[in-house]
Amino acid sequence: MRWFIVLNVPVVFMILSAAVIYNFLTEAVDDRVQKYQKTPVDTLTMYAVIGLMYICFWLSYQKGFEFLKFKPPLGLQLIGTFLVDLGLVVNILGRLTLKGQWSNMIKIKASHEVIQTGVFRFVRHPLYASTIWIVLGSGLVYGNKGILTLLCFVFYPMMIYRAKQEELALTALEGYKDYLEKTGRFFPKLIK
Repeated sequence: MRWFIVLNVPVVFMILSAAVIYNFLTEAVDDRVQKYQKTPVDTLTMYAVIGLMYICFWLSYQKGFEFLKFKPPLGLQLIGTFLVDLGLVVNILGRLTLKGQWSNMIKIKASHEVIQTGVFRFVRHPLYASTIWIVLGSGLVYGNKGILTLLCFVFYPMMIYRAKQEELALTALEGYKDYLEKTGRFFPKLIK
């Protein structure tokens, strides 16, 4: 059973990578972009940090770096697997709901609208949230302190930065300020 848990993570990352590539290949080219903002946090920088996490995984099996890993109990690995799989499902559902509004950079198009259906009903940034859950779950599955440290001090702050930049741009859309109050950024709001 543990082999399934350990192999689940790379399979999820391959599926997620295929979805990202699909988004890049099908990104709608719209000349009517009203606002465009390039940020230091984009798909490439996110993958760079995920690459660092895989380096942490590899290093934890090298002599002198054993301190990076711990032996997670099966229950913790199952929780991690649940987070990884939930993250994949939420990410794919979010991409399907976004359709042509997905972009690597912050773009507000003339046809842009506030999406409040599907997974966006619960969180404003399901793609970022789900990636956070996948990385957290990976750290728990592999029992890797390096992955969890990078998540806390690099990846999560990157996602907060990017989400705030998007929110600033999206407040120009009618209804977005109300949507901000109703939904959580990465986790559903329990109290509205």
